This record gives sequence, C-alpha cells and structure tokens, in this order.
Amino acid sequence: MSATKRFLPAVCCEAALAEAGLVDEIGFSIHPVLVGGGVPAFLPFSHRVELELVEGRSMANGCVLVRYRVFNQG
Repeated sequence: MSATKRFLPAVCCEAALAEAGLVDEIGFSIHPVLVGGGVPAFLPFSHRVELELVEGRSMANGCVLVRYRVFNQG
C-alpha cells in the first residue's frame, strides 16, 4: 500500500527539499488574476529540475490545477 503525504513547507525550505531528492510531486493552483508582483514560489535552485506534467484540470471558477512529477537527478 502506498501512502501520499502532502504538505506546504515554507518557501525557504522547498528548494532544499527538492535538491535533496525529497520531493516527488509539485502542484499549483493557478488563479486568473494578475497582481503585478509578489513572492516567488521557489528560491533559486543550484541546478535545473526536470518536471513532467501529470495532471492539468480547469475548475468552474476559472482556476487551473496542475500537478508535475519531479525527476530526481542524483
């Protein structure tokens, strides 16, 4: 049996977790609003992280849910 754990770490930890190979999947909820600024979703990575689209789904309110599989290179 496989268990899926989902959590939202602080922005400062996401890059470190991904670079350590501890992130299997990344998901985003995209809202149809332009704000012209904000906080980046991730801090800079030391290397390129390859992603594969797993799911893309539009919601009734105009939002789009996307899920990506992370290819761990290490």
